Amino acid sequence: MQILIAVVVSADQQMGVCSFFDHDLVCTGSKMPNITRFLNNNLPKMGLKIRKLIIRDNLIVKLIDRFFGPRLSSIETLILDENRMYEILPLAFRSTNFKTNLKHLSIKYNRLKFLELKSLESLIELESLDLSWNRFKNIDRKTLGHMPKLIRLSMRNNFLINIDQNSFSGLPNLKYLDLSGNRIENLDRGIFDPLPKLELLNLSHNVISIIFRPSHSIKLCFLCHLKHLDLSFNNLEFLDSALPRNLQSLFLGKNLLTNVPKSIRQLGSLKIFNFSSNFLSEINNRDFINLIDLQKLDLSKNRLSSMDLDCFKENPLQELYLNENRLIDLTPLRFIDQSLIRKIDISNNLWSCTCSWAHLSTSLKNAGVTFKNENSTFCQSSRQIESLSSSKNVTNHHKLSVPMIEIDQNFFDCKEKVAENVDLKWSFVVQEKKDDFSMNNISRLIHNYKWTSIILILICVIIIPSCLICIMCEKGRFLGHDEKCGHKFAKIGGGRLMILKMHDNAAQTLLMHKNGTLV
Repeated sequence: MQILIAVVVSADQQMGVCSFFDHDLVCTGSKMPNITRFLNNNLPKMGLKIRKLIIRDNLIVKLIDRFFGPRLSSIETLILDENRMYEILPLAFRSTNFKTNLKHLSIKYNRLKFLELKSLESLIELESLDLSWNRFKNIDRKTLGHMPKLIRLSMRNNFLINIDQNSFSGLPNLKYLDLSGNRIENLDRGIFDPLPKLELLNLSHNVISIIFRPSHSIKLCFLCHLKHLDLSFNNLEFLDSALPRNLQSLFLGKNLLTNVPKSIRQLGSLKIFNFSSNFLSEINNRDFINLIDLQKLDLSKNRLSSMDLDCFKENPLQELYLNENRLIDLTPLRFIDQSLIRKIDISNNLWSCTCSWAHLSTSLKNAGVTFKNENSTFCQSSRQIESLSSSKNVTNHHKLSVPMIEIDQNFFDCKEKVAENVDLKWSFVVQEKKDDFSMNNISRLIHNYKWTSIILILICVIIIPSCLICIMCEKGRFLGHDEKCGHKFAKIGGGRLMILKMHDNAAQTLLMHKNGTLV
């Protein structure tokens, strides 16, 4: 049963209405700065026992000493959001039982710039404290005092620039710390040492740039319980410091990073990795090695133009975001476990319309994969488009954008069949005619390559008559492809050979070491 309480403050005859239901007293929008005085004087007459008090959107500007009298000492949750509060005096919470009962305190959306010495220290049973959306510029040991049972602390969206090394020394049981949306540039190296139980650390939306450089690296690896770390929307250029091995989610989006940090290779428990909106240009097959639990990977809005074939081979991905990059070839997606993947976004890239594109997109759709932003997913076709210019026909070569939703294998006249189990060590591409491998492609491969590669090609052709081409791969890059069927000639780590042998109706691809032995 809900009870409505009419409150009259005699000084200026202001009236407000509070509602009481199931031990919760809510006084919202009453615009009464002296409401607690009324409650202290009248609650005993009403016989109400309050567990949760919400005084939101009033005109409270200051919490004076003993602002909450003994009649309100049973409160366990106190919400003072959206007032005009700029000061809390040291004895504001010094009620007989108030300090031992209060467990949750929220004072967000106010005007606090600092806290008086030990103004919160008496709240020894406090478990969560929310000081978000105020005007704090600094935190020091005096700000928070000693709250041994505090588990959650949020100071997001303030004006924090400096945080003293001992700021959190009185919070030994803190598990969740949110410092996002501030102006933090630097953090002392031992700042998180007093927080051995920390599980979540949010430092996003700051201006952090130097603290993760080798010379300024803060210690995070000792936070053995840390599971969630958010460093997105900062100015990070480096992240060379070791990371806690038990991390399950890591957010590095919207920074200035050019490479995937090597330190993530030790994160065997990582499930979510966000590296969006950075300056990543390529992915090698070691970037995500050992991430055997990785389920969600976001590499969107980078500058990706190449990926190693097996870069995702060890990752049990369920969601993959590659949208808004510069990718052309889909082949690396062949090595994703199609029985696990559920969402993919590959929109707004430079995909080439090939048979590989048609086969893979069809295969993924048949496996029940959802393509996000499918209407913005196109591939580029090199079909000739005839146009009429003046009085004669002129054939122009244009790139035709083909929507993914319209793609099928017949569109590209795909006649080859690709073996279901594609493997890096052995693969077959069956074609109707050997002529499908155009000599124009061979000449294009030779062009601009080192003379050593050309000699290898000549030796291969002369000594092994059935060999069409033999190329040294350099730094794991694609060396060329047949535009008609979209088959890549080579994509292996540096220092290996690819020998492409031609038979009557099939091309058999063998990957070999320099000395000619099978991989």
